[in-house]
Amino acid sequence: MQDPECGYYDGLSGAVLRWQDGTFAPAHTTSGTGDSPVAGAFAETTGGGERQLVVAFRVLREPEPTPAARH
Repeated sequence: MQDPECGYYDGLSGAVLRWQDGTFAPAHTTSGTGDSPVAGAFAETTGGGERQLVVAFRVLREPEPTPAARH
């Protein structure tokens, strides 16, 4: 998930994520405990029993041409 205030975070645990070595990884606190901070957007909830999840994908690479069919 992405939040304007904290950047990226895990949508299941709320752990703040940072891009490290080609992948997202939990951002650890500076306290040395190994804990990952929880995104504020994840911790804030409002009343009501219904939730909505919106997933959006964006492709940055054009598809490769398919080989011609063999006859």
